[in-house]
Amino acid sequence: MPLHFMGDFSLASLTSALVPLLIVCTLVRLLLGMVLDATGGSVLAAALTHTMFNRSNNEEGIIAGLIEGNARKLAGSLAVIVLAVVLSLITGRRRRSEQPG
Repeated sequence: MPLHFMGDFSLASLTSALVPLLIVCTLVRLLLGMVLDATGGSVLAAALTHTMFNRSNNEEGIIAGLIEGNARKLAGSLAVIVLAVVLSLITGRRRRSEQPG
């Protein structure tokens, strides 16, 4: 959010930037929580996941080399959602197979 205070900004521009930021932050936090859970609490794995998200989501990032325009931010968010769903399915299966029954 602090980057949105650079240059010309208004209350409307800050508000319009805050809503998508809150959505993306929620998705990334859910993903990081699943990574922590799936790896038995490995902070290193969560830090690497966070770093890869930051590296791929920025204007010079991995996604920027593949997708141009406004679709880039949507593609980054969709990638986080897909990764979170896949990770939750994998960890859910693992938990079910580990339960005594």
